[in-house]
Amino acid sequence: MRALCLLALIATPALAEPTRDWSAEIAGKGLAATASDIAALSAPTPDDRFALAITRFLGGIEQALAARYSVGQSDALELLPVFRLPLPPNPNPAPFDPALVETTFKGINQAMDDSRTALAAIPLDAELSLTLRLGDIWFDVNRSGTRDPGEGAAELAGAILSLDTPLDDSAAAKLPAVTFDRADAAWLSAYSHLLSATGEAVLAFAPTGPITRVMEGRKALVDKGADSPLETFVGGAPRDAATPNPTDYAAMLLLTLRQTPDTGRIHAARDHLLAMIADNRRFWTELETETDDHQEWIPNARQKGALPAPLPQGLGASWQAVLSDAEMLVKGERLIPYMDGTTGFDLGAWFEKPSSLDAVEWLHGMGLAPYLRQGPLVSTQNWRAFDDLMAGQGRIFAFWLN
Repeated sequence: MRALCLLALIATPALAEPTRDWSAEIAGKGLAATASDIAALSAPTPDDRFALAITRFLGGIEQALAARYSVGQSDALELLPVFRLPLPPNPNPAPFDPALVETTFKGINQAMDDSRTALAAIPLDAELSLTLRLGDIWFDVNRSGTRDPGEGAAELAGAILSLDTPLDDSAAAKLPAVTFDRADAAWLSAYSHLLSATGEAVLAFAPTGPITRVMEGRKALVDKGADSPLETFVGGAPRDAATPNPTDYAAMLLLTLRQTPDTGRIHAARDHLLAMIADNRRFWTELETETDDHQEWIPNARQKGALPAPLPQGLGASWQAVLSDAEMLVKGERLIPYMDGTTGFDLGAWFEKPSSLDAVEWLHGMGLAPYLRQGPLVSTQNWRAFDDLMAGQGRIFAFWLN
């Protein structure tokens, strides 16, 4: 009998360590330390793994913000995620690094891969219930190890959403808690694919060379005491040779897009976009089956959301129609309307055989010509219907819904 009991004890799997209050740990220790703590668990629960996925996801954003801050790149660049977030000026920045954009997106891509690895370890039928207080989340932008003004996620989100009254720490403390469940794991995976798609697209154009060229040109102008002709024409004070200004950013973009992108990375970007849409559909499908109603991140029609933003009936169907249009564009099943209304630009063909995006060639039309054909055109109807449903705030809600 004792032998049987001993065998039973040996065969019994180790009990999972109890889930800790990961929200409080993020508030106290920060994202990186919390992610390390979760990864060190010997028997993580599904909730622990989801917390690891979230901290890795947010940790990738934190690394990007810290890299920008370290070299004093505080301008908001609307074309790039993470770079569109305004940062406080660094009073003692390191020299600007032309490789900043590439190293930043390589780091983001790795963080998104790591986040999806944590999500993949969660059984598909696992029930999740992870509570995070939004006011606890912050990004250690200046790498001080402590939360400083301007580092709260709520403050950064307020900047993204162009809120009339920016959020500060006192407002962040009043933000609600959100309980994330199984459907939200699909939402997080979808968002990670979106950032990965952006990262692959940026890396495909290898921007370090053009950025280096522009900064060397800026230094040559400064050394000669001269402004660029564009600055002379439109006005605006130029900066020193070490810090890019708006004219520099424009030149960097145009020179980067003149390069022929790496086909493999463009294909990877396309695949991430399609995976994003698939995960988003899975999110809405699982959301509709939920019967609970507890601090929901995005509620279904029978639930109430933790956030004060009201979500109208029919939101899921309307947003999925927008994503269906996007999917058909990526696959080349619908075309982007061209000037005459019967010919369209085949985005799917460009994804398959990408070329440079030279501004002169595309404005002339010669750059567009290889991808123009007749076929079914995409309509703006679904987007307009979604934007109308959201009372003209479609762009803001698209940022939330992914």
